[in-house]
Amino acid sequence: MPKTHLHRPWPHQPAHALVRPVLLYPPTPPDPQLPVIAPPALPQFWLEQPQALRLVVIDGTWRKSRKMLYLNPALQTLPRLTLHEVPQGRYAIRKAHLPGQLSSFEAAVLALAQLHDWDTAHPARQQLMQSFDAAIHQHQALQTADARTGRGPHGAESAG
Repeated sequence: MPKTHLHRPWPHQPAHALVRPVLLYPPTPPDPQLPVIAPPALPQFWLEQPQALRLVVIDGTWRKSRKMLYLNPALQTLPRLTLHEVPQGRYAIRKAHLPGQLSSFEAAVLALAQLHDWDTAHPARQQLMQSFDAAIHQHQALQTADARTGRGPHGAESAG
């Protein structure tokens, strides 16, 4: 696999720091109509050093994330991290169409928990999910306020 910017250390890391990018994305069934390269297997020994992993997360709807994956051969060449024991999502802004579908943020938190062996009570996991819940609550409060005032998203007048 060619070295890309995904392999470079973060600015605070030494230039020789080990960086192993992995794509957080579920397995994709082969589709003869779509030019997708089969991803390499995630080496088990990589999981023993989670601090060396660079978790790459595609943020978007399922349809848009698939399109980004299909249009980006560099993403296709990354080993994939698959989530295990996926809980019911708490994302209330869009509805999940299938069980196990999470928001990008929830999936990233679950991936970090899986990589670092955090249980649901681990302080870092709790703090991340509290931030997530607060953002959802704030979004819902803004939606309610917009509905009451007749304004659309971001305070724009609703067409009506």
